[in-house]
Amino acid sequence: MKKFALAFILIATSSFVAANDRWKHIQDSLDGTTSFYLDVGTVRLASSYIRAWQLINYKEQHEVGPNKLRYFSSAELHEYDCQERRSRTVSVAAYPESMGGGNPVFSAEPRDPKWRFIVPNSISETFFSIFCNK
Repeated sequence: MKKFALAFILIATSSFVAANDRWKHIQDSLDGTTSFYLDVGTVRLASSYIRAWQLINYKEQHEVGPNKLRYFSSAELHEYDCQERRSRTVSVAAYPESMGGGNPVFSAEPRDPKWRFIVPNSISETFFSIFCNK
């Protein structure tokens, strides 16, 4: 059943993306300062979780770390647990240009990524709904 759900997700989302486009636009923030994207080509079933890269694109430059490294976008690898209605971030990279352009100015992989329950009416719920058909 999980393989069928994953196949459905890949077919449904790929129909919206041109062959040469990496990121599929999912949603903008209410204030219009942030856009959220999905890398359809990375959606995978990993163990009992669905795993995919997401991109966050900011209209204004952000800073990270004690050296205040500046970035306009970040890519995050998320895992979704459809049974427990939760997600976790397993890898993050920040980029100096929009849409993941340039070399990463920061990257991290938490040793023990914490699961977070999906917050209603959030971007996490939007992605969860895409992956888990709920």
